[in-house]
Amino acid sequence: MRLTRVFSEQRLELGIEFTLDSEISQHLLKVMRLRPGQEFTAFDNSGAEFLCSFKGSIQAKRGQLQARAEVVQKRFPQVELPGSLRVFCAIVKGERFDWLVEKLTELGVSEIVPLQTEFTQVLGPADNKQERWQRLAIKASCQSGRVRVPKVSQPCGFVEAVRDCSGRSEGSERAVSGREYSANFERSGIVEATGQVPCQVANFLFTAQAQSWPELAVYEYVGCKTSNIFIGPEGGFSSQELELAREQNFKLASLGRRILRVETAALAAAVLVINSCWNS
Repeated sequence: MRLTRVFSEQRLELGIEFTLDSEISQHLLKVMRLRPGQEFTAFDNSGAEFLCSFKGSIQAKRGQLQARAEVVQKRFPQVELPGSLRVFCAIVKGERFDWLVEKLTELGVSEIVPLQTEFTQVLGPADNKQERWQRLAIKASCQSGRVRVPKVSQPCGFVEAVRDCSGRSEGSERAVSGREYSANFERSGIVEATGQVPCQVANFLFTAQAQSWPELAVYEYVGCKTSNIFIGPEGGFSSQELELAREQNFKLASLGRRILRVETAALAAAVLVINSCWNS
């Protein structure tokens, strides 16, 4: 049977005893009804996962009970993408963005940035909306077995976002050695097969104005250190926004002839880029 899995804001280490926060404690005590000696798993956003033994509960402030546990094993499951994937997605109405945050988390993205564009219909959310999305990302990380929680950022304007990604890609044509990349790629033989190290940063903007997904050169993006995806609103990007993206050397691509909803396009694009960059 799969063990209960929780997120700890406290940094964990083998052998320590720790106290979980009130919300997680209530889940373990009242929902899961753990008894002393029973085990559960925890992760602390460090890339590790910890097998924990439930020790009991202590009385906290206002009479609430808090769970105590001991870390009995530390392990490093290989569940995260080898590189960083950031998704800049136009804000959509209602609970559709909630759903999108959950699914992008399950796919392994590193950061989700609500994007405000010229044709965005929804204004930026209040701080509590961003906090809600971050909590959803934590829950989705627990459910999907991840060991890192993606960051859900505050809304960002298109121009600011493009310049941020372009700044990160400066000097990223090709690295002189493969030492910056993970052992997965060192073992894969990519460098030996192609004679070059993949690019460090790749920026993609998906738009109906582009042709289909470009025919990528073999290994062109495989092992890329960071990939950034831009998804516009259902009205698309403006001509000025597309021109700025071209000026900043973004790869413009289409997801096909049909018109997709924002959340559908974001997931399809994420899968396409994950497969092209990391075949994961």
